Amino acid sequence: MFGQQNQSQNQQLAGQNVVTITKDVDAFLTLLLKSLDNHSENLINILLPQAPIVWNGTPFAGRDIFLATYQNMPRPTTHDLADFDCHALAGGVMVTASGKVKVGSERGKNLFGWSLSALIRKENGQSYQIVTCTYRYFRSEPRVQEFGFYIIRASMIEAILTPSGINVQQDPSQGLFKPTEGLLFSCFPSSLKQNSSSSPLISSDISGTGGIGFYDILWAEPSSVNIPTPSVTDPRGHYISLSYAGHISSSVVKPHTEDCLLLALSLDQWSEWPTAQSLCEYILKQAYPMGCQLSKRLMVIVNPHGGKGHAIRTYRSEGAPLFKAARCLVDVITTEYAGHARDIGREKVSQGKYDAIVCASGDGIPHEILNGMWDYEDEDGKKRSKRATELLANTAICQLPCGSGNALAKSLNGTASPSESALAIIKGYRLKSDLMVVSQKTKGSYLTFLTQTHGLIAESDLGTEHLRWMGGARFSFGVVQRLLFSKTYPCRLDVKYQASSKSEVRRHFAQYMDNIENNTTPAEKFTPRFGTVEDELPSDWTSHNLPNASMIYVSKLPWVSTENQFFPAALPHDGAMDLCYSNTMSPFHSIPIMVATETGAHLDSPGIEYAKIEAYRLTPAEEDGHGYLSMDGESYPFEPFQVEVWPRAATFLSKTGRFVDTGL
Repeated sequence: MFGQQNQSQNQQLAGQNVVTITKDVDAFLTLLLKSLDNHSENLINILLPQAPIVWNGTPFAGRDIFLATYQNMPRPTTHDLADFDCHALAGGVMVTASGKVKVGSERGKNLFGWSLSALIRKENGQSYQIVTCTYRYFRSEPRVQEFGFYIIRASMIEAILTPSGINVQQDPSQGLFKPTEGLLFSCFPSSLKQNSSSSPLISSDISGTGGIGFYDILWAEPSSVNIPTPSVTDPRGHYISLSYAGHISSSVVKPHTEDCLLLALSLDQWSEWPTAQSLCEYILKQAYPMGCQLSKRLMVIVNPHGGKGHAIRTYRSEGAPLFKAARCLVDVITTEYAGHARDIGREKVSQGKYDAIVCASGDGIPHEILNGMWDYEDEDGKKRSKRATELLANTAICQLPCGSGNALAKSLNGTASPSESALAIIKGYRLKSDLMVVSQKTKGSYLTFLTQTHGLIAESDLGTEHLRWMGGARFSFGVVQRLLFSKTYPCRLDVKYQASSKSEVRRHFAQYMDNIENNTTPAEKFTPRFGTVEDELPSDWTSHNLPNASMIYVSKLPWVSTENQFFPAALPHDGAMDLCYSNTMSPFHSIPIMVATETGAHLDSPGIEYAKIEAYRLTPAEEDGHGYLSMDGESYPFEPFQVEVWPRAATFLSKTGRFVDTGL
């Protein structure tokens, strides 16, 4: 029926020329604006019954609900149409229009701009009707002080609790709306800065106005502060104390708390929140939706030597205040010696005590924590038992970036900002992730979550430890320096492929994204499927002799540092590792390729091989102990090693419950 209706619409539109359609739309807009100004009953004929309407940011699910509200909006209004545009589509005509609107009759006051976007169509050859519509007032001249029944003092801040958060306006004249659903939110000057324009309360952007999204709300509780009641006709309301993350800049958020009064705008709406506590519970439910845990129990491990050595100061200034404002329960441990975090993972992390381990560090501390938990001893003194597997699977790991690489925070939350990462941890969702189990003759078996690398990347990382004062730039410096000398790293690479070509990798990625929610298989105790590095190679593996290898790079995360998205096809729990290697890369081609890793564009570069693999073995051509092997950025013996995937063995905290979008 719908297809027939669209076909009929197409036939009707095809029979009309642009001039005719434009003339009809002009007449329709004239009728619509006149009906709005007069609050005319004709609006019932202009709007389809089920038409969804968004009016000044407030959604209405149908004509009747909107009209019941519109009858109580400010009047009179006088709309002037300045311009409009229209395009014939399969389902009707898309119209955009704008102009000026005057509210009230006082000369020279209450003048605004307005804009409208609507899809209209003719039903059964009759007049145009609105299928869906978005309409908004916007600031035209700085005049308005009065809205409907509410007199808003200039020193206050006005906002509405909406489906997306709390919409805030520093000055009521910034936009005209008459809220009839939700709540009116007023903050008082005693708790704001002298210059209210710098208040973080108005820094976010929701529906074109400043606002606090629910993502930024940290806590809400009844307030005992004596706040003066604004002059309103019907002052029903609750005093609450609202804590939120204020966006000071594009990469810094700080916690702020405001005591405020939320006023009911209808008795029916207010009956849902009869007490301040019930209102706060509602706000927190929106701020922490299902799957996002409130008041997380956190163990914070601070590496005082990570990155440039500022981790303690960074945590205290950018992490701790946000955790406190969100009522997280926090235990802080500062590492005191090399390998301390591994001991903490083995001895301090017990089942169910913490919701997450926060690593205020680079990527080395997560590596140690994971391996420490894997070495956890059960009651019988057994390591790497079922209990250790459960501990790994149930205790989330996350990162407050304080190091040089910070790949975990970038891959999970899309940022290397410590304060933004702290907010993402507070609001984080649990994400199951595969781990990688490495086997070496001298080190036995151990876990990695990030990378294994041989060649250019390993030497550029581990060979620049003396340049840690440079921060993340030391890695780029090391890469360029070695590329100029055309150094190669010959080796043999034996691989168990899952997707051996770039086209197969793209198909694998697309299939995974289409079925991401269906992969819920729990982790099992690790049992090697392919033996160890000392066992005979399986017969179905593919061997590559690489005499001119420049790099062998394997990862489970898309970002390997804050600047390099080396593995855009990496997925959290697809049962595969991403392999990237080159055996032909010259200095002339390699520098542009390395630059392209910032966006993942190197994936299509000639000379770069990219695949999904289940396991592999790497054997350096020269095992003289003078090369570099990097595992999660940590130095390991320069000797053969073998790696395989351990499906869904770990849990991370992610801002969205997935890895960040890589654009693949």
